[in-house]
Amino acid sequence: MAAPGPRWTIRAKLTLIFMVTLLFFSLISAVAFSGILSLSLQQQLRFSLLQTEAQAQKKVQKDLAILASILERQRERVHSSLEALLAQIPPGEFAAQIVAGELARRARVRRLQQVQQYLRLSLLTVTDLEGRVLIRATNPQRYGDSVLAAAPTLEPLWERARQGQATAALGCLPAEVLRFERVLPFTALPGVTRPGDSLVKQVRSPARPRRNAVAKPSLTEVLMYFSVLPVRDERGKAVAVVWAGEVLNHTQHLVDRYHSVVLNSHAAVYLGPLCIATSRTLPNGRRAVGTVMPPPVVQAVLENGQNWQGDLLLPWGEELLTAYQPLRDGQGKIIGALAVGTPRSFFAPVLRALEQSTRLLAARTHHLWATEVVLSLLLALLVAWLVAARLSAPIRKLRAGAQRIGEGDFDYRLRIRTGDELQDLAETFNEMAARLKEAQRSDRLALVGRMASTIIHDLKNPLTIIRGFTPLLKNAHLSEAERDEFTGYVLDASEHITELVEDLLDFARGEEKLNLQPDDLGRFLTDLAPSLEHDLARVDVQFALYLPEDPLPVRLDRRKMQRVVFNLTNNAREALEESGGRFTIEATREDRQAVVRFRDNGPGIPEEIKDRLFEPFVTHGKPNGTGLGLAICKQIVEAHGGRIEVTSPPGQGTEFRVFLPLYAG
Repeated sequence: MAAPGPRWTIRAKLTLIFMVTLLFFSLISAVAFSGILSLSLQQQLRFSLLQTEAQAQKKVQKDLAILASILERQRERVHSSLEALLAQIPPGEFAAQIVAGELARRARVRRLQQVQQYLRLSLLTVTDLEGRVLIRATNPQRYGDSVLAAAPTLEPLWERARQGQATAALGCLPAEVLRFERVLPFTALPGVTRPGDSLVKQVRSPARPRRNAVAKPSLTEVLMYFSVLPVRDERGKAVAVVWAGEVLNHTQHLVDRYHSVVLNSHAAVYLGPLCIATSRTLPNGRRAVGTVMPPPVVQAVLENGQNWQGDLLLPWGEELLTAYQPLRDGQGKIIGALAVGTPRSFFAPVLRALEQSTRLLAARTHHLWATEVVLSLLLALLVAWLVAARLSAPIRKLRAGAQRIGEGDFDYRLRIRTGDELQDLAETFNEMAARLKEAQRSDRLALVGRMASTIIHDLKNPLTIIRGFTPLLKNAHLSEAERDEFTGYVLDASEHITELVEDLLDFARGEEKLNLQPDDLGRFLTDLAPSLEHDLARVDVQFALYLPEDPLPVRLDRRKMQRVVFNLTNNAREALEESGGRFTIEATREDRQAVVRFRDNGPGIPEEIKDRLFEPFVTHGKPNGTGLGLAICKQIVEAHGGRIEVTSPPGQGTEFRVFLPLYAG
């Protein structure tokens, strides 16, 4: 370290800065101070107004995303509920009921009507593979007509159903397809005096309106969420088709749900330029169904496929901050739009409060003249404090560096060039961090040696398999099936050795190399359930898996996370092996996290090791245990961005909780 040269102490620097600052602010005149204050207030008001406007723009964009999410969740709920109901019926039973005689028709119709009412469907119909109606829930007396004749565009969906594939889509269909469904009439527009007129008096946005008026649309089509699912016989062959859907024309409960969630905002759904459902009401109390969007919005949203945002002025003087986005069918074609609007009056109290506060502050500036000297001294103290704080920034860096080094980040280095005692202290910190890093490296090498010695017994089984089956493969009299079977054993054992070595290296490096992929946590656990249940049944342990109805989207490395599940399950199995018991896995959603709880009713974890449970080589009650299982589990979960916790009251079993962040897509 170089010898320090002449330098100022911190105390001398602070004293000099304070004296100069005090002298400077004593020379400031009251007039100049008042002018600066007035300019600052004007800038603050302008900035606050811009911030308020930006927040208003973000709000309508967020509200539009909420409306789209509500509609999408409704579609997913209908489709997944129908798939779940069909999955509960034994293969062939529903198919046998469909081809049964007329005496069984009433029972089938009642069952369909119960499903329709429960899912709030506009229609629920069963057809044969050619689209001819077999059963209708809405009009059971009518059957035999062809759905595909009324809506030929549905033919590809029926073709997929014949191949055993289910389809869920949003689409625009001719109203003729609902003629025999007894759905509410779609030609009536009870919302406005003259259907097809626009409520908008004026549009305020950069978009340039077209010269020609919007053509008055007619309701010869309907907007639907619909699902087409195959019905299979006992051999798994598709023998019929279930067609279900919800018509959005005049279906107000979805927009009303949005209105109940997002206060002071209204939503609308458009089929083409025509409003078919909305929470907006007119002064006479009726819904504004049947109105059309303004020409600039039609041009931007329906023709150019862009989002539109701007102000709309209604005839009775109300001004709305509105946002539109295109609504597309399954093929990406624009068939309508979603819209939300918030009254400008919602933001008016904020603006009035800002203006009033600014006027009040400006009116009181004349009182500052009499206190100029006092304020000058106070400002001098303030500036001196700020400058002193800047000079103390190296001290804050030293504190932060000490914290980083205390947390184990020995690569962190302080860079302080002040030319005083603080620079010497920073260099001492850096030398200490280098020595600690070297000591940590030595400790890690020792840890790797201990791990290698304890994990050797895990390699014995696969090596025994390879040693046993490799000589057999040289036998020329082996059949091809036996040779393939023995080769599979050898390959599986080799793969197991590779995985053990990779886990050892990852743990030794203190990091996990993950291949994260979007996945459903419920489906992941469901895939593992048969293997877990079989393993636990061998020691007379009951197993149960509880999953939520909604998906739990996460990003997983399946192989790594399988090891976490198997390790926690093996711990429970070994705890319950002698006495038997119950082991459950439960997945739930909490805030923005997915939580998986692993519970057993075993004897619990001893108090003396509970605090060190996730440390390497800590084990209890396992004659062949290495003490690495939970340490590896913790490392894998944290590499996924989550955490793992444990609760084990004495004699009341054990619960491990794994928290994983939800994946928004």
